[in-house]
Amino acid sequence: MPDHTITFGPFRLIPAQRLLLEGNTPLHVGNRALTILQILLERAGEIVDKRELARLVWPEAFVEEANIRVHVAALRRALGDGQNGARYIVNIPGRGYSFTAAVSILSEPAKSDRAIRHKAQEAPTLPASVTRLVGRADAVTKLGAELTRERMVTVAGPAGIGKTSLALAAAQSWSSTMGCPAYFVDLAAVSDPSSVPAAVASAISAPTIYEDIVGAMLHELRERRLLIILDNCEHVIDAAARLCVALLTGTEHIRLLATSREPLRIAGECIHRVAPLGSPPVDRDLTASEAMTYPSVQLFVERAMANVDTYEFRDQDAAAVANICRRLDGIPLAVEFAAARVDLFDVRSIARRLDDRFTLLTRGQRNALPRQQTLRAALDWSHDLLSPNEQIALRRLSAFSAYFGVDDAIEVVSDDKLPKQSVLDILSDLVAKSMVAANVGGHAVTYRLLETIQVYAHEKLGEAGELDTLRRRHARRFLDLCRAPAGIDDDQGMWRQVMGDVRAALDWALVRGGDIALGVDLASAATPISLRLSLLREHRKYLELALAHIFATADPRSGNETALRAEMALRSAVALALYFTEGPQPAVDGHLQKARKIAQDIGDKGHELRVLWMLYGIAGNTGNYRQELAYSELFAAAADDSADPMAKLRSHRITSRAHSDLGQHDLAQRHVESALQPTREGVAQTHLDAYEIDHWIAAQAEHTRILWLRGYPDDAKKEAEKCISRALRLGHEQSTCWALAFNVCPVAIWRGELAEAGHFANLLLEHSQSVFQHWHEWGLLYEKFLKEIGSEPDERNGSWSMSPALPAQADLLATFDIRLAGPNALARAQADEDIWCAAEILRAWTDRQVTGDTTGRSASEAPLAHALEIARRQGAKAWELRAATSLASLLRGSARAGQARDTLQSVLDHFRQGHGTKDVQAATDLLSQL
Repeated sequence: MPDHTITFGPFRLIPAQRLLLEGNTPLHVGNRALTILQILLERAGEIVDKRELARLVWPEAFVEEANIRVHVAALRRALGDGQNGARYIVNIPGRGYSFTAAVSILSEPAKSDRAIRHKAQEAPTLPASVTRLVGRADAVTKLGAELTRERMVTVAGPAGIGKTSLALAAAQSWSSTMGCPAYFVDLAAVSDPSSVPAAVASAISAPTIYEDIVGAMLHELRERRLLIILDNCEHVIDAAARLCVALLTGTEHIRLLATSREPLRIAGECIHRVAPLGSPPVDRDLTASEAMTYPSVQLFVERAMANVDTYEFRDQDAAAVANICRRLDGIPLAVEFAAARVDLFDVRSIARRLDDRFTLLTRGQRNALPRQQTLRAALDWSHDLLSPNEQIALRRLSAFSAYFGVDDAIEVVSDDKLPKQSVLDILSDLVAKSMVAANVGGHAVTYRLLETIQVYAHEKLGEAGELDTLRRRHARRFLDLCRAPAGIDDDQGMWRQVMGDVRAALDWALVRGGDIALGVDLASAATPISLRLSLLREHRKYLELALAHIFATADPRSGNETALRAEMALRSAVALALYFTEGPQPAVDGHLQKARKIAQDIGDKGHELRVLWMLYGIAGNTGNYRQELAYSELFAAAADDSADPMAKLRSHRITSRAHSDLGQHDLAQRHVESALQPTREGVAQTHLDAYEIDHWIAAQAEHTRILWLRGYPDDAKKEAEKCISRALRLGHEQSTCWALAFNVCPVAIWRGELAEAGHFANLLLEHSQSVFQHWHEWGLLYEKFLKEIGSEPDERNGSWSMSPALPAQADLLATFDIRLAGPNALARAQADEDIWCAAEILRAWTDRQVTGDTTGRSASEAPLAHALEIARRQGAKAWELRAATSLASLLRGSARAGQARDTLQSVLDHFRQGHGTKDVQAATDLLSQL
């Protein structure tokens, strides 16, 4: 039946003419989709296997199932499948597709294509859509609701965003639903603003022979109900605004829908901003099917298939297509231009060529307006409508590579041509004209240029000869921000965006040699923030490059203080980066010692103290407690000569920790009390660097640990609770994590309160999300320990699946369970009995050796007595109680109950508190049996 027609619902398919009609209106679907529809119609009611369908539609190629789904989805949308109860094509999971609606086949000749098209063209008021509107269903619904609610709606957005297509789709739907005629006025062809009223009057068939065209139009429209669409208002914006005001105030039932790159700014105007089409995120590996859930990818694939009928979207293409859509910001016109190039390039080549997008994206539709023939023409049109000052500001804003704030814009954009007080108004105008995108969803309003606009404006910046000037100004702005990084704990997302601009500035200054001195300063200043954001590994390359520049240009005979300060800051930053990425190594100490020497030579006491603090911290972490004490004493000496009121307090705090780490707990107690002596309110506050901690939180946390070690477990618990409560109120995550990891969690574990320790470990995990990675690792370590200690011994086979990374960490973990001790823990304790955990490690190690036989028990008495003597010498009552309990238990087994009782009683007499802790309970229970 060569002339047969297949009908279903309101649709007709004429296979011989490759024509699908809804009533008498042709529907535009691709060739492949039409073939799929014909196959399903001719086998209506049957399940057509998807593999068979692929063979029939693509007889000479292997295609993936995603391609069938693309075409079936397009068919469903064209047919309105699922709307108002209509069901046509059903997917049978795992098998294929079936056409389920009633089908009739007519053998009489169909009306000619020409006759059908002629009838379809009789609808006079709105232009027909040639292509399907992708990804705008929600926007069409929202815009329709706005048209119902408001009399004046402006669809605003940048060039190529799809304002006209959206407005037409919404108007068509709204007009049909409301039974209200709609008229389309294309103002793109109107070059004279005074001709706007005549263009509108002509479109709605109002008389244009009168001198007062507006008055005549108002007379004509007074009793009429209709919608007028004013398309492309931006170049005649003032004339369009005046006409809209006249129509709104002079009629009762006229509704207006305008499209423009900026609002009309008239009373009663509802602004509908058109958003870019959704694009896949950067950090996801997608299959073709997954990528097709994003509207920009759907548009690219549909337009690519329309341009090249054999184009197939495969899994291996998904990443490249996603990158194209993302880099084109989901702007439909740009995505369509890119899809038009699949006849020359594969999608990976298109993605690579986007750096030269204005040469690549030049194939608009032949019947499009000249400004929509190429991407550059579309942007030229928008740029030429800007005022001279707006053009200057736009090109200067292209210096930013990501989001920027108002203050950033003012500092970078302003100069003698653009005074600071004018930048805010110009920025607002650029946002209104859709040249700058505003983001109001964060802690503060931020702005950005869409990538395509940014590339275009950056070209203009180069043409104006301002590139290096703006790059330098941009780098200096971010140097200032890095030197005073306010709010980093409150909005780390914003600071991650800032670091994108920092990297761009460093690329210009150091990699391309734009300003070496500025780049050196910026690399140093950005290091603490990179540490806080766990970006040190990628930042290290800039530090190493900056250091190489300093070495290459250094003059040993020069005493230039500026150069020395730059080297001092840079060496400190390099040491920090090396330590946190590679761990302690000789190069770290070398850089810090040289930085300290420079600080002393130029009299920079503040930097000398910072370097000594870093050296002290590294010594403590590596378990070199005597070196830790030495650096704390050097810090104290330097603090005596410092004008900083906090320096002396910090010296007491770090000296307290150093004495405690060497088992000098009474001396540590006196220093920590001095550190806590003044209240926070009584001392002038200074800004905390990214790697610093709050003094009072740190001192109180250390006091918690010292109290427990000295035998005051209940006081330690109260101090821990007050410390964490204050830390959470302060909201300084670094300080909270330090207190939890090194002091509060250990005290809870030592007390035997594992549930409370679990609570603190969860707090550490929660609050370490936005600070240094190693705090999160501590949280995971505690979580794992508490989980394993709560399991049955046979579940972990008597061993632990954890290994400490640093000696100080190994020392601490060994006091939780000797099986967690590193291989050198016992040797370290035996070699230096002064270290804070020596007594407990010796006791626990000996306890583990006691197996029950007489020989083993006899050999254990001497090391336990020695552990008891070490604890007494250190004033570590907590370890003394444990050692006395272990020794008393051993003596009891050797029939020396009296000696065991005397040993244990003398230690227990000290403990006037802590009766609910596991150690005091164990000692009390044993004493009752002696």
